[in-house]
Amino acid sequence: ILDAYKVGATIEDLDIYDIENSIEGIDNKDILWVYASLTKGSRNHLRSFIRNIVANGSTYTPQYISQSEFDGIINSPMETGF
Repeated sequence: ILDAYKVGATIEDLDIYDIENSIEGIDNKDILWVYASLTKGSRNHLRSFIRNIVANGSTYTPQYISQSEFDGIINSPMETGF
């Protein structure tokens, strides 16, 4: 199951990276809202996967987002609301 958590973390890591790069040049507020919501969901999922990885005695190193962005995400609380 640890491998599954790591795959999940990698997918969310990549999703955050892809969404952040897709936002460049977009000025449509509806599209930006959707991207913001998707990113929030990915950050929450990443937090959950990391919590489970750590609970199983392992670690995860981000492959797509920076270490500082990753640290900021996992060291902040789950996000709610729109």
